[in-house]
Amino acid sequence: MDIKSNKLMYGYNGIFNEAILKENAVVIYGAGSAGISALAELKMNGVHPFCFIDIDMAKKGQSIDGLPIHGLDDVEGVGIRENHAIIITPAMFYEPITEDLKKKGYANLYYRNNPFTLADTFHFKMLAADAERKPTPPPVLTEWGECGEDHLSSGLRDFGVMRKELGRHGISISEMKRVFEFGCSNCRILRHFTDESTSIELFGADIQTTKVFWAMKNLPTLYLIVNNVTPPLPYCDGFFDFAFAGSVFTHLVEYHSAWMAELARVVMPGGHAYLSFHDEICSEHIANTFNGRPTRLASYSNLGFLLETEGLFDRFCRFDFDFLCGGPYHNDKAQADVFMSRKYIEKISKAFFELVAVIPDGYGGFQTAYLFRRK
Repeated sequence: MDIKSNKLMYGYNGIFNEAILKENAVVIYGAGSAGISALAELKMNGVHPFCFIDIDMAKKGQSIDGLPIHGLDDVEGVGIRENHAIIITPAMFYEPITEDLKKKGYANLYYRNNPFTLADTFHFKMLAADAERKPTPPPVLTEWGECGEDHLSSGLRDFGVMRKELGRHGISISEMKRVFEFGCSNCRILRHFTDESTSIELFGADIQTTKVFWAMKNLPTLYLIVNNVTPPLPYCDGFFDFAFAGSVFTHLVEYHSAWMAELARVVMPGGHAYLSFHDEICSEHIANTFNGRPTRLASYSNLGFLLETEGLFDRFCRFDFDFLCGGPYHNDKAQADVFMSRKYIEKISKAFFELVAVIPDGYGGFQTAYLFRRK
C-alpha cells in the first residue's frame, strides 16, 4: 500500500507508519459515530484495526462490525503494544486524551487536524472529486477552518446519521415536501438533502450574515434568510414537514424557550424536529474525558474555568442541575456552552412536541440529538 498517496492520510496530524498499517496494528479510540466512520475508512483502505477502546463502561465487551470494544483500563491486558497506532476520534478532546495516552507510553497517536472531518462511510472515495465540482466556502467562512473536502465530508456524515435515525422511526426524507434548518450557517448539512429528492423545498435561517450570503450566491436552489436574535421567523404556521438544528440550542442562553416554541409553530402537526443538546449523556462523556480535572476542560471552553472557580465540577459530573451556561469560547466566537438536563429539555418542549427518541452522539460525534413529533 502506497500510504503517502492514499486518502487514509488526508487531514491527519502525521504520516502513519506503513509497517504498522500492514500489520493492522491500529486501535480506534472512541466507539461512537466518529469511530465507526474511522473503521469504515480504514477498511476501505485495506486496514483492519485491532480493536476499539472507549471510556464508556457500558460499551465494554460489545463489538462493532466484529471489532471488540475494550475499556481504557484494559489497554495493556488485551495486547495493545506501545508501537500500535491509536486514532483518537473524539476530536474536540484530543489534547487531554493524547496527554493521558502519552503517560501510558503510547507515542503513535493520530487525530484529524480539524474536528468533525471523518468521512462518510459510503461516500468517502467520491469526496475529492465532489470538492472540485461542488461549491465549497473558503476556510474563513466555515465553522472550523476546514478545506472543501472536509467541509463536504463532515456535512455528509452528520446528514447520514440523521437520515439513519429518521429511517429507524419510519420517517422518510424522500417523502418530505419542505425542510427547514435553524442555524444553517453555510448549509454544510442542508445541501445534502438534494441527494435524497429533487422535489424537496429546502429552507434555512441563521444570524451569521456572511455565511448565509455565501450560500445564497453559491447554492441558489435553497431558500435562505438571515434571522434576528429573537423570534419570529417569516413563515406561516405549520409550513414545514421537518425542522432540524445542530449545535444551536447548545449555545442559546436567553431565548432557548422562545425558539423552541417558534420551531413548533412552523412545523406542521405530525411533523418532526431533530435538535441537538448538551445533556447528561454529553456531560458524562466530557467529564470522563477530562478525568475529573476542570483545568483541562478549559481547553474546550470557559466552562472549565467556571467549574473550577465555583467548585461545581463534582455537580457537573453528576449533572446536578437543569441548566448551566459556561460562557463564551476562547476563540472569540460570541457563543456560550449551554448544558440542559433531559428533564429541562422535556419541560420546554412538552407543550408542543412529543419526544420520540434520544440519540447519543446524534450530532457532531458527541452532542445528543432529540427527535420530536409535533403535537
